[in-house]
Amino acid sequence: MVGDSSAVRWRVIAVAVLMAGFWLALAAQTGNVQIYQHDIYREKAEDEHWGKRKIVPRRAAIKDTNGYPLAMTVNVFNVIIDAGTQLDRGQMEDLANQLGPLIGEQPAKVMALLEPRDKTKPLLLKDALSYEIGTKIADLGIRGVRLEREPKRTYPEGSLAAQLIGFVGEDDKGLVGLESDFNEVMAGKFGTILYEQDTAGDEIPLGVSEEQPAEEGSDLILTIDRRIQRVLERELEAAMAKSKPTSASMIVLDPKTGAILGIASRPTYDLTKLDLNDPNQMALYRNPLVTDLYEPGSTFKVVAMAAGLDSGKVRPQDTINCKGVVYKYGVPIYMWDRTSRGIEDMTDVLMNSCNIGMVWVGDQLGSDLFYSKAIDAFGFGKSTGIGLEGEATGQIRRPGNSTWGPLDLSTGSFGQGFNATPLQLVSAVAAIANDGKLMRPYVVRQMVGPKGVQTVEPVVRNQAITTQTARTLTQMMYNAQEKAPGNQALVPGYKIAGKSGTAEKPVAGGYSSSTIASYIGFGPVENPRFLLLVKVEDPKDSEWGGQVAAPIFSKVARQIFNIMGVPPSRPVPDPTPRGTR
Repeated sequence: MVGDSSAVRWRVIAVAVLMAGFWLALAAQTGNVQIYQHDIYREKAEDEHWGKRKIVPRRAAIKDTNGYPLAMTVNVFNVIIDAGTQLDRGQMEDLANQLGPLIGEQPAKVMALLEPRDKTKPLLLKDALSYEIGTKIADLGIRGVRLEREPKRTYPEGSLAAQLIGFVGEDDKGLVGLESDFNEVMAGKFGTILYEQDTAGDEIPLGVSEEQPAEEGSDLILTIDRRIQRVLERELEAAMAKSKPTSASMIVLDPKTGAILGIASRPTYDLTKLDLNDPNQMALYRNPLVTDLYEPGSTFKVVAMAAGLDSGKVRPQDTINCKGVVYKYGVPIYMWDRTSRGIEDMTDVLMNSCNIGMVWVGDQLGSDLFYSKAIDAFGFGKSTGIGLEGEATGQIRRPGNSTWGPLDLSTGSFGQGFNATPLQLVSAVAAIANDGKLMRPYVVRQMVGPKGVQTVEPVVRNQAITTQTARTLTQMMYNAQEKAPGNQALVPGYKIAGKSGTAEKPVAGGYSSSTIASYIGFGPVENPRFLLLVKVEDPKDSEWGGQVAAPIFSKVARQIFNIMGVPPSRPVPDPTPRGTR
């Protein structure tokens, strides 16, 4: 009996110890949960009780220099029936009759959406409604009907400046152009709505909610003038129709500041009818005036001449014999039309675009001065600093490179044998119009947002040549244009300094028969307000810049003078024939 009693006692003690251990472990775990893991479990509980929805900020606008919007975001609204909203047939009919006319649907179609809906999930009744319609629906105050705001990118000026502006994707992020380059500036910051949700994760109607507003981005105010841009695009369309080229481009720049007033190319794409699934459109999304390289040809002659004059190695009154051909290192270099012009001074060399004269200028400079004063000083072979996606820097062969030869100095003096972007050429020639100062080109002049206004100031990159050299060369360019017989670039009433160009297109092993016809000029000479480059690739009606690009320059420049309000500096010839009224 004693043994049995002792055994029972030990069993009771063992059970008591086990129970005590259990309760101690339970207490320890409870303490751990309530004290040490309190924050973790509280967050889990809150996560289950509260839902979070992002508020998409309205993407900022892109505007022209005068404040006219080129790209902007408007709010459209989606009409949603909240999950858990109980509607009998009579209520559904009332809702269909109220909403149908506003959302552009027959009440019967609205009923067809409402009757079979899954009440545990929200129902999208209609998307992309205008702000006006959304406001009318909100004013009705229908229980269980929610409006969800959604941003939509629109283009008030149509597809104007498409290759500069670019576009956004479905997530409202910029993909190309300024939309991509300045995405973070324009996108803003997301806000949030914190709301009570049920066990299924759906928002509780009339539940508690808390909103943290979104922060909008900053508007981009461009240097582009939509009136000038419209002129460029209209005249490019006319050039494509007339000359049937593979492409055509123009760029207008303020030489004193570097501000780009207009930039356009054809072919292009339509911002309002994007098809990102079309592989043929991909090449059109880039901005060729910034990304594409070409040999500038005779338009570069004014830059080489600037280097010669500034170095003191060349004087305006120096003369050469502009014969039809000159041999350099055993290779013939021809006059562009293979004719001999006889003795010419440096202004005549520019007027007649004498390759032989420019080879002489290159010889006077030598390779060291040519590459330092004509290439480096004017910004060729390096970024312009414009800050646009995909900008090319160009390919320059130099002494010391395995591919360089002394013939490169001769051909380089008339713009062949190296390449550059149209933007680089425009920036370089603009320095001549700006007393020798090479400016950094730019297209955004202000960023205006919730935190204030940030203004982009003009930046001088380099004093490429002296003021005196710039003014001497400007006068030479003006005299050359005035003297040139049959010059189609002249603008009646205005003094223009300019140069035409006809560049051969390089191919493997030499040059093709197709050309790039171009003209670059600025005016008025006494106070340059703008510089314009016209570039037409592979024109079919004529290969020469003076016949294809020069008349386009004249027509566009005349309109720009009018837009800027620049009065003629000399009498404008009366176009009315004598003897008529």
